[in-house]
Amino acid sequence: MPNEKLMELLTTVGKSALLLAVCLAVMAVLLKLTTRLFQKTKLDSGVQGFLRSALKDALWILTLLIVADSLGIPVNSIIAILSVATLALSLSLQNILTNVFSGITLLISRPFVAGDFVEIGGVSGTVKELTIMRTSLDAPDNRLILIPNADVAAAKITN
Repeated sequence: MPNEKLMELLTTVGKSALLLAVCLAVMAVLLKLTTRLFQKTKLDSGVQGFLRSALKDALWILTLLIVADSLGIPVNSIIAILSVATLALSLSLQNILTNVFSGITLLISRPFVAGDFVEIGGVSGTVKELTIMRTSLDAPDNRLILIPNADVAAAKITN
């Protein structure tokens, strides 16, 4: 009787290990395809890195859920906990996420590039840098102005 339970456990662990290897191989292929796709697009490297990282994280979570299910761990409660935690996190980081998605929108639409002299919501300067979180302007009076991307996306931009 104990040998049967041990064999069953070893079989389950072996199948789960094989499933993990398959998931990791699929993940590697999907990430390579994504990298190739990004190389063919004109997306900013910051946006590419953000999207690739988000995809990788999502694939890891999916892989862990698949392997946990194959080991007999109930994943419904894990998914429920992850959903609640994600909701709480997104609500607490709402302003940051707004800036990130506004930054992605600005990087894709490119209303201005580094070196352009712009007026954004009544503030003028030469664009020094556009990142995921903020836009940096060098003002004519040698001040560095940092504007959150949510403000930039909502403002009237004169280029």
